[in-house]
Amino acid sequence: MANQSVVTPLFHLSNSSVFNSNNSSDYDTTDQDDVIKSIRLVFTMFGVVLGISAIVLNAAIIIASAIKNVSSPFSLQTIHLMASLATADLILLTFGLPYDLVAANDGYWLEGPIGCQMSAYLPEASRFAWVGTVLLAMPLRWPSMMKMRKWATVWALLVWTLSLSVVIPFVLHVDCLGLSQTSGEYPITPEAAPSSRAEVEDDPCFCVFTVNRTEVVRMFGTSLLAFSLLPVVAIAMISLKTRTYEGQSSDMDKCNTSPTRLAIMLLAFMACTLPRYVHIVVNYSEHAPTMDGQYGLALSVMEILCCSLFYCSTLIHVIVSPHPRALLRQFCSHRRRQTYVTEH
Repeated sequence: MANQSVVTPLFHLSNSSVFNSNNSSDYDTTDQDDVIKSIRLVFTMFGVVLGISAIVLNAAIIIASAIKNVSSPFSLQTIHLMASLATADLILLTFGLPYDLVAANDGYWLEGPIGCQMSAYLPEASRFAWVGTVLLAMPLRWPSMMKMRKWATVWALLVWTLSLSVVIPFVLHVDCLGLSQTSGEYPITPEAAPSSRAEVEDDPCFCVFTVNRTEVVRMFGTSLLAFSLLPVVAIAMISLKTRTYEGQSSDMDKCNTSPTRLAIMLLAFMACTLPRYVHIVVNYSEHAPTMDGQYGLALSVMEILCCSLFYCSTLIHVIVSPHPRALLRQFCSHRRRQTYVTEH
């Protein structure tokens, strides 16, 4: 049976029975609908403001990293790591946030099967790439790894290759089904009924998993386990290595993000990301989850809060690390100098 939830938690909210339930014995459905609609409106406004701000900041970081005169004060490894983190956040905002905003407003997906698959695959890969980039930043600081620094670009590309590889199930097990196909058994496959498939190809649709709940739990559970263990191991490694190399840091190390800031970035990532994955795993683990009553209201609100917190992770790098802000200031100064030269 096809799972009728999308790759994001808000799909369950936008299609839940809580919005259409006629059971008013225990609560006033009209008041409850009004509450959730108000919360969803706030989430939409918050998502638009956060999305625009984070997209502009991360895009500026990527552009500034590519301008030699702007990035020259920073080490090569710092530039590559900043660009990698900004790219991961930009991908999440570009492919993940629009889908959640559409789902939060009971909208239908209009980008077809490929859009559905990319909205599941790329955001998931971007989170693995984000964690991998932060994990890579620490070994490159160690004096014993000085020779690795000139290969920073290669290591960053390797992190992205691994990240794109480990989440391949998210692109294989997601499809876009028309409104008439999203109830009951998964009706057709492209090979079985190509003509019927073509008829709904351009229609509004819902993104659904084409595997059972157990497989979906396994997919998200793997991500949850990785995002729980990897930061903890990295923080422990940071603590041990900082004591080992205390007093042995080179001048180049002083220009890099401190171990304390790296640990804070990982902790903030866990705080923003893990609630979403815990909620999804618990939601999919229930055989027949109910969305009626106060439980449905609480679950819907929790979905919105987890999703909002999840996208706040796109600002961790800019807020915690001083280097993106310094790069952006350098970029603004460069633009002002260019404008001055042009005008005079």
